[in-house]
Amino acid sequence: MKNKQHYFLQDLLKGRLKILVHGWLFPEEYDFMGDSISDAKDRRRGINPMSEEYTNKVNERRRQLGVSPLGGDGQDKAAGSSDYAEKIAQQELSKAEDLFSSYLSEALYELDLANTCCKENECFDEYDRIARTVIDAEKDGCPFTKALPDVMVTSFGRDAFDHRTFNTMNETVVKEVARLIAINIET
Repeated sequence: MKNKQHYFLQDLLKGRLKILVHGWLFPEEYDFMGDSISDAKDRRRGINPMSEEYTNKVNERRRQLGVSPLGGDGQDKAAGSSDYAEKIAQQELSKAEDLFSSYLSEALYELDLANTCCKENECFDEYDRIARTVIDAEKDGCPFTKALPDVMVTSFGRDAFDHRTFNTMNETVVKEVARLIAINIET
């Protein structure tokens, strides 16, 4: 049997929040995802399919942020935007650390993985208690990826979760917590 690696919430949130912040601050780097066949061919040839006006506007914003401009093909060549997003994500994570319990509670409430109908009944207390217990367990040295499933099973029983929900619980909750932190970032 394989030993499962366990992680703390902040470590799990770092990468996820960086991705969200990067997409939010630098959406131009994802423009290629909507490329037509001819746009994709142009990019491969080093031709930027984005309008010059748009590219100039984007490059000015990037310059103001201290990030390198887009290359001739409309792509980031220096990875400065990734470093910048990581820096912002780390700053926001540090600010949010005292609020992890609130974010976790809200994420659990929104996701309602145990199907308690808490949203329909506007019942917050169960997931508030679970969030506080998980965060307290982390403070005592128990990794999030162990604490969350253990507390959820203790609260609702193993039968409350189908196999897929149980096995993806940590990832699903971390994504939602990261999203909640990201939407609260002030621009």
